Amino acid sequence: MRRALLLAFLLLPDATGCARTLPPLPQVTLAVDTDLPVDRLALQLRLDVYLEDGTWIESREVPRADPRGWPATFTVFAPDDRPRSVLVRLRAYPRGLVRDYRGERFEERPGPLPAAEVIPLPAATDLPRLLTDGVDVTPRSEPIPTVTVDHLSRVALGPEGATARVVLRAACAGTMVDLANATTCVNGARVAASAESGPPPSTSLVGTAFGPAPCTETPRPPHTAKDGTPLLDEEVCVGGGTFVLGDPILGNVGLIDGRDVSTNPPRLVHVPALRVDRYEFTVARYREALAAGFAVDDETDLPIPNDKPLPLAPTEDPIEQCTFSTAPLPGDGSREVFALNCLPWHTARALCRFAGGDLLTEAHYEWVASAAGRPRKTPYPWGTAPPRCDLQVYGRERDPVVGGTECIQKPWSKPYTPGPVTEGPGDETPILGHGLSIHGLGGGQAEFSRDVFQPFRSRCWLSQPIHDPTCGAGDTSRHTSRGGGWGLQPFLMMSTARLPLGGLMIPTDISFRCMRKGAP
Repeated sequence: MRRALLLAFLLLPDATGCARTLPPLPQVTLAVDTDLPVDRLALQLRLDVYLEDGTWIESREVPRADPRGWPATFTVFAPDDRPRSVLVRLRAYPRGLVRDYRGERFEERPGPLPAAEVIPLPAATDLPRLLTDGVDVTPRSEPIPTVTVDHLSRVALGPEGATARVVLRAACAGTMVDLANATTCVNGARVAASAESGPPPSTSLVGTAFGPAPCTETPRPPHTAKDGTPLLDEEVCVGGGTFVLGDPILGNVGLIDGRDVSTNPPRLVHVPALRVDRYEFTVARYREALAAGFAVDDETDLPIPNDKPLPLAPTEDPIEQCTFSTAPLPGDGSREVFALNCLPWHTARALCRFAGGDLLTEAHYEWVASAAGRPRKTPYPWGTAPPRCDLQVYGRERDPVVGGTECIQKPWSKPYTPGPVTEGPGDETPILGHGLSIHGLGGGQAEFSRDVFQPFRSRCWLSQPIHDPTCGAGDTSRHTSRGGGWGLQPFLMMSTARLPLGGLMIPTDISFRCMRKGAP
């Protein structure tokens, strides 16, 4: 046993207050393992014991962030020699991701349709309660279900002291135990509560849920156009992994444009290996795609051309902030290394597909911007320090909803538009092991994601599996952007921030970058 915890229910002292020798008691030893990456997720283990009639009789919290602490072994025993069965609930979740306890608010994992339906939290009942000698000792909090692997075992306590095994598997992340009907998730399917009998495993399954996810495909090196203009099209290899998508506190920003843009509830997500563009997609890359045969069915879907100089002051005509010109502009007016903007989402995706890849999903973006190659998530793509006008590109616009003015310079010494994709010396996201960083995930231009915009409490998101989720159903005229932009407020540079896009707007603050698979 690596560590034993005695969960004794109804264990009473002798009436005289004197010690007495107890006979062998009915008991069961549970060996609990998991296939989650324990150290990255800093797991906590919650144990609750119930009688068959649903009476709650014990609750314990045990830190289990060290992989060497798994399998964890616990003993449940009775106060007398009468054999019986109990229900043992085990929950593994990232430390600190809890919500206030308001009773057993059971939610079945919903189906995906209708995708846009927002599912409200079940009503609070404050039941059941945990009573000890008539005193209410109910825990004040519980794990957030969407980041929790939740398992219920029905175990028999007998005089022979049986052993049983439970594996908390990533495939069950986000699927709640149904206490009322005593059912649980096993390997992704809902079954009656049970535990596998047998001795404890000799080795742990920690970290084996998806296996190693290194980036093994060769990333694209940088290329130049025929006239020598750098395309800035190189890729960076990013290994995959498991992390928490969203944030229950920082993600509660409320409504923007009448839509819930919070990233609450958070959820466990596994992202595969990726090859990610180091820079946002440039004007020069677009010209190269046109020369190679890229075309769209409707010319109105092409980027809006702007042959005027970029404005040095606020303008009422947003087209003047578009970066593409019908022909390359000479000298200081060249915008070939600027991010391509003023185009619709489906054209951005078509350009990525033409290049052999696709847009990043929201999960891809947040993994790369906040967690890949790091032991813990960071609030910004470059780390923990708040943004600064001399290090990142943001706050150069006036907009009544999400615009920022922190970095406007008077007189305007820089265009009142986005700049080159290399601008912003502090907006570098290091990818360990590859010697390269990804530039501009925080500022410069916000970036189209592959996902249709839906709140995190929509069916579209709540029904997603843990592996490589993407929300692609619902109102396909409105998609999600990630990352801040040259004219946006600094909070949108946070790695968990998201915005809905769509309608007839000309997205002068929006560009994109592409990804390709990082492994076969």
